[in-house]
Amino acid sequence: MTSALMKTDPAGLPALPSVLGDKRYSCQTGGKVRPGIKVLTKAAQKIEAARRLYDEGVEAGQSFDDIEARIRAAVPNLDRSPLTPRNVPYFTVRGSDFAMPEIARQIMSKYAEDRGDGILRLYRFPVVFASDSLLDVMPHKLEAYGSGSIKFWSDFSADGSERYCMTFAPVRKASSGRAIRVFGGRKRQLREANEGRCDPENCPEYQNRQCNVKGRIIFYIPGITRVAPLELPTNSLYGLDAVRETLRQIAAMRGGRFSGFLHGQEAFWLTKKLAEVPHIDEEGRAVRVEQWIIGLEVMIDPTRLLGAPQEQSLADGERAASILTGTAERIDDGPGPARVSEFASEVQTDAGPVVLDGHAATVAPEGDDGNREAGAPIEHDAPARNTPQAPVRTPQQAAPAKPASPAPAPRPPNGTATSATDGVTDVTRQAIAIGIDPEKFVEFANKRWGAGWSKNPNGLKRAGEELESYRGDPAALIERINAELTVFS
Repeated sequence: MTSALMKTDPAGLPALPSVLGDKRYSCQTGGKVRPGIKVLTKAAQKIEAARRLYDEGVEAGQSFDDIEARIRAAVPNLDRSPLTPRNVPYFTVRGSDFAMPEIARQIMSKYAEDRGDGILRLYRFPVVFASDSLLDVMPHKLEAYGSGSIKFWSDFSADGSERYCMTFAPVRKASSGRAIRVFGGRKRQLREANEGRCDPENCPEYQNRQCNVKGRIIFYIPGITRVAPLELPTNSLYGLDAVRETLRQIAAMRGGRFSGFLHGQEAFWLTKKLAEVPHIDEEGRAVRVEQWIIGLEVMIDPTRLLGAPQEQSLADGERAASILTGTAERIDDGPGPARVSEFASEVQTDAGPVVLDGHAATVAPEGDDGNREAGAPIEHDAPARNTPQAPVRTPQQAAPAKPASPAPAPRPPNGTATSATDGVTDVTRQAIAIGIDPEKFVEFANKRWGAGWSKNPNGLKRAGEELESYRGDPAALIERINAELTVFS
């Protein structure tokens, strides 16, 4: 008998043989947020038809590619592109850049700002990444285009030590002289020049500005109801490098991860910063020019990220050990709304702890501090005959309830059902004390930390610390909970 490890692709799916091939996972996006704008060149500004078509296109929300195509069709004698990029401090969102144009309106409605000029513009917006691979969320390469299609592009060797210049192989012809049917797309090969190496300083296309860096930043925007992610195309080496360094820094704090929410928050914000960047002029002199560079801001206290991976590993390890050694009780996957209501019904009053069961309330006698031993059954008034009752959960070892109060049972070890029940009860009390809906908080905790948080001391401690940190500002926690449960529900 043989066994083998299952290989997976970058998307986490089994890497099974397929006639589609094994090319690198490429995320398909549903729209583009542009990093700037394009304006008419000086030559195009002198042509009345070009000015009219440009103004009409901008007013109608057309993409700059469509505007350029219309101008070229109307003014065919233009030698160069009629549009040129302009560096601005805001991003551009146009309906024609999205498969669903209403997505553009959603983005502008939620995140556009008026900074005193009476015009709503997109200066910054939150993003969430779906992968921890830099090449998945920020693919980039050198590319040269000719006759409307890609002609050359850069790629790396399998070990990453060499950068190569790739091109399409010519299509082989059959004996009849006709091109053969190509299976699986056009074949690729190394460029013949320069032994296939990518060397921009000795590359005629790069020196003539025909080959440039082209990259994309792929992300989701919280609150935008779209399954496919969005992208921000950019040719800026400085912008791509700045984003990469920020992601690397966060990954170092989170055990290699930067995807998803950071502590339940949309911590990453794409923005622009005015910075001086070095530039080599035509005479070879180093000069500095001011440009608006794409940047990634992190809106979270970075010190809160440093202990999270280790803490989660300890909690998971403790739970796994209890299962393997047979000391773990059978515990539900997590407290549901009905169980939370049961926890929340046990509250404190000035007279002592009050236990509610829907029929009567009993106050603990004077001298009882309410800290009964875990495992002791809760006494309730006898329900009316034939009245349906919610089941009362007790440990498997607990004896059946009797009319007289039995002696307290010894406290079971950490990780059992009873200690977990008491811990969640304490958490829900703490939530109620600062005005947080306990059912929503438990649902939020299940989604943020996984259902296991309620089954081990570390998870319960973490939930309590989270509530305590928002004691002075419970409204902020309510906002976070609502965002987590509604934006990515």
